[in-house]
Amino acid sequence: MGLGAKDVAAKLPIVRTAVETYGLVWHRRAALIRLGWPMVAIFLAMGVFGALLRPHSLDSDRAATQTMLGMLVSLVFLLVVLIVTVPFKTSTYRLFLRGPDQRLGYRYRHEEWLYVGAGLRVAGKMILWTLLWLVIIAITEFGVARGMAAFVTLFDLPQWPVVAFQGVIMLSGLLAYAYLGTRYSLVMPAAALDRRIALARSADLLRGNVLRLLAAGVLVFLPFLLVSLIVQLPMLLALYSTIRAGNPVAAMAPPLSAVTIIVQAVSTLVSTAAMVMPSAMVAIVCRALGIDFDQPNSQPT
Repeated sequence: MGLGAKDVAAKLPIVRTAVETYGLVWHRRAALIRLGWPMVAIFLAMGVFGALLRPHSLDSDRAATQTMLGMLVSLVFLLVVLIVTVPFKTSTYRLFLRGPDQRLGYRYRHEEWLYVGAGLRVAGKMILWTLLWLVIIAITEFGVARGMAAFVTLFDLPQWPVVAFQGVIMLSGLLAYAYLGTRYSLVMPAAALDRRIALARSADLLRGNVLRLLAAGVLVFLPFLLVSLIVQLPMLLALYSTIRAGNPVAAMAPPLSAVTIIVQAVSTLVSTAAMVMPSAMVAIVCRALGIDFDQPNSQPT
């Protein structure tokens, strides 16, 4: 079934999509290791240098110098990450959607620039929603929430309804943001395959399955969140103990030890692995819904 003839009655299986996503990643593990080790090395170096260049002294001049140097190094690493992430992502999309015989690597070619353009198109739509969301938050924060706060204060009522209301507003905005991003989640994979589809076309192809795809995404990324929390927990507890003991220098910059390097390495592996999951999920979704980017009608206007 071609991209232009997707079966609108097809429903995405949530649990099976999550399970098959992990299965596909495992199946392509050899190619992913070859592709992903530069990303792991960059992220690990970024974390190690960041730890080394944090202020280790309360002396204002020395701390300011360390802070400035750390900011410059972080900026360089950030630029490197932004540059290499684009070909890394396009390679993962090609790997999962077409197979390991496709071009994999970190060179910029036509697909990478098309991918950047697709990202800008999606970002433009998301920015419009972000601005609308900020307006809604401002109205609720300075209008409704403050009115509720004054009411509960006047009558000496509990404050939790105000906090709960603000939390609901924030959560609803985040969910709407995720919903919009999911609707347009086919635009950038298509660009990685040298195809261009409209934002509306992506939304049309995923109509009726956006919430299912979001739920599958939660199942896919929940293990990564749990692993990250478990890995970071010892360092967070150590930081809390340091702050409780009144040691501001150690709190600003925990010493770089074998433990912190191991934690950073595991966190880097988890982060890099998480980056490939959306690509694998898109491949599973396309298979389940009968979407084929390589069909002649895959470039709608």
